[in-house]
Amino acid sequence: MIALPRLQNPVRTAHDLHRAAELLGAIQRLTQPPQPAYLEISLEALPDGLSTGRLPRGGRAMLDLARGELAYLPPEGRKTAFPLRGSTQAALFEDLFGALAASELGASLPPGADLFERVSRGIAARGGRYRPVERGRLMDETRLSVEPEEARGYNQLLQVIFTGIACFSARRSELKTPLVVWPEHFDLSTLLFAGLEVDESRPHLNFGFAPYSAGMEFPYLYAYASPLTQGFEPSGLPEGARWTTEGWTGVWMDYSTIASQQDAARYVDETCAGIYRALRPALGA
Repeated sequence: MIALPRLQNPVRTAHDLHRAAELLGAIQRLTQPPQPAYLEISLEALPDGLSTGRLPRGGRAMLDLARGELAYLPPEGRKTAFPLRGSTQAALFEDLFGALAASELGASLPPGADLFERVSRGIAARGGRYRPVERGRLMDETRLSVEPEEARGYNQLLQVIFTGIACFSARRSELKTPLVVWPEHFDLSTLLFAGLEVDESRPHLNFGFAPYSAGMEFPYLYAYASPLTQGFEPSGLPEGARWTTEGWTGVWMDYSTIASQQDAARYVDETCAGIYRALRPALGA
């Protein structure tokens, strides 16, 4: 049985970790080739944390949740690590991008003295696929208070939820995207498509887990259908799952309901399967 860890303040922890993950998202935008459904922006969920794709010279940047640090792992040699606790997003930006600027990102950054401006212009130079980067998005001066043990606890939480959603997804025959973390909203999610094309504009279901969002400052499991048949409302949702049309339209379940289960991963798997049965008719296929 896989239970969820007890976290004193998962939302505060997630906010701190989210700021660090945003830096990895900027690296993805700079270095990864375009993929369907913007998957090049996403981060891979590894046993010890979150990782970028392979960088131009073969290394990786990682949010090491097991150690509470950002790190650069070169293809050869020792890693360079930057502890989160007591730092700020702005300081971590300078540390991480400073370490990468002359090596992995050398061909992606235009010349200049201001490192943020170089990163921003480098992303903009890749065309209209990405929105301009706001300085406040990557250079926040709020001091991070997350302790290493809190980061490890959040990683355990993420691994349990990942296991549950992955087990559910593996039994579906639909074309699907990998289960990844999106740095912009810090949510874990996968798309299941009704057709044979990975395209977010095509009919699909989204299953995921968010540590918080606007109007919902608590962790929750979620799912939605897109596009949604007009007037659709699901029936037969699993106990504890809620249908909402306020702010967004979909199904959600409070983290506390999942955390109370002895085998949380299995519960997430079975809950996703129940939500799938209730939402699948919304696609009209």
